[in-house]
Amino acid sequence: MALAQLNQSKAERKILYFLPLCGIHMAHDEKILLERKAVMEKRYKKIPGTFIVTEEKILFQPLFRRGEITIPLKNISDIGIKKYLRKKLRIVKGENEYIFLMKGVNNVYRLLSSLLPNIYKNSSNTIT
Repeated sequence: MALAQLNQSKAERKILYFLPLCGIHMAHDEKILLERKAVMEKRYKKIPGTFIVTEEKILFQPLFRRGEITIPLKNISDIGIKKYLRKKLRIVKGENEYIFLMKGVNNVYRLLSSLLPNIYKNSSNTIT
């Protein structure tokens, strides 16, 4: 390995190799803040994949399909948590609503809330 690669952490090396293989396109200086396995619910379908939060956008890379879903943070109009049997993250972009099921939904919600100061957050975002 080159000297520059030895200085990188194990997680950074994993990301450098993983992202080109799955086809995720990011800016060179864009940092990944969170990467988690998730399931996206779309009507009656459940699509497994990887949920990635960067400084500028949210990415969802389906496991078995082509075509990632990219949601720029500046285009998000609302976020919230749906409470049924399990908590689900709800992201609204324009007229599109995305529902994600993953571990640590509250932590992801807090991270997105800190990245989106322009969205008015109150108890109406949490649906019981």
